[in-house]
Amino acid sequence: MTTADALFTQELDDLIAQCKIRIEQQRIHAKELSGAPPQQKHARAELVAAIADLAKLKDLRKHFTKQHIKHRAHRHSLASRWLPSALSR
Repeated sequence: MTTADALFTQELDDLIAQCKIRIEQQRIHAKELSGAPPQQKHARAELVAAIADLAKLKDLRKHFTKQHIKHRAHRHSLASRWLPSALSR
């Protein structure tokens, strides 16, 4: 993994962690508003949005990891096909 890839995955992991904290805080906030239905409705909508954001971040992380593994396998495959013939010359 290149340095840029490592930084990108670390940034994604940090965003995922922050989003999880935000979700937990929003859950607490929504529960505290049980006596104020309009505000609770708004807080729940924000909670749903935060959960959707988390799902998107996780999908992006998974997709990036799969693409990275696929790219490494392809490079390894190319190298293994090229190196033996190059070494035999």
